[in-house]
Amino acid sequence: MDENKEALLRLLDEFQNKKILVLGDIIIDENNYGEAMGLSLDSPAIKLKHLKTDISQGGAGNVVKHLLELGAKTSFITLVGEDQFSDFIKNWKHPNLNLFALSEPERKAIVKRRFWSGHYKILELEHLEICDMLQETSEKVLEIVKNEMNNYDVIIFQDQVHGFFSNDLIEKLKELTKGKIVLANSQTYLKPANH
Repeated sequence: MDENKEALLRLLDEFQNKKILVLGDIIIDENNYGEAMGLSLDSPAIKLKHLKTDISQGGAGNVVKHLLELGAKTSFITLVGEDQFSDFIKNWKHPNLNLFALSEPERKAIVKRRFWSGHYKILELEHLEICDMLQETSEKVLEIVKNEMNNYDVIIFQDQVHGFFSNDLIEKLKELTKGKIVLANSQTYLKPANH
């Protein structure tokens, strides 16, 4: 077997011994699949016959899904609202997942709805909630990180720039996690990264 391949397989096996803490915005990815039936009579819109709808965790949730697939014991601190999509997030179960879904009553889940005809995405409709979390929620995040961080090998800040990471929270997290392995990643299509 190739030496590089063996090294890669060893690294993948070691994920089962890793404990990782992830912080960030979760997004609900809703993909609606249909079959084109022609154009609507009253507008130039394509009519689709609905085939199926898939709902999954996106954003920072996508990072968590991949870590769980690799076998890592993963804790996830995220922010949700009080709606049916937030319930989908709160009910996420996995034997290696420790979920801290912090809720704010006025907040709605971030949902990205995509509509597909065959392999072509014909429309994306985004329900965005782009505002900083409440101060009391930010304090809960810091309290959880303070209590949990010594249990983890790595901490990941996955910033989708939807409000989880305020500049103030980033500064406090940087101070709190000094000496730990911290990885930061930011999606920047809405506004610049703040880490």
